[in-house]
Amino acid sequence: MTTAERLARFVVVRSWSDLSEQARMELKIRVLDALGCALGALDAAPVRAIRAQVEDFLYHEAALLDEWRLDAWQELLTDDA
Repeated sequence: MTTAERLARFVVVRSWSDLSEQARMELKIRVLDALGCALGALDAAPVRAIRAQVEDFLYHEAALLDEWRLDAWQELLTDDA
């Protein structure tokens, strides 16, 4: 089992009630901090570059589907996605 799988299993079997009051407070702080960082970075150059790449891919994918070029569309898919 990979580290990611072990982490996922840990997260899935936990519930809010498993956490102490202090842990809940710390979790809230960390989530708000992460959201603040994400919002603050929305207009940063790396985020704009990634957004452009994703948009290009999605527009290309949509065009293939609109044109019923299903073989070309299927080639975009990978075994792990």
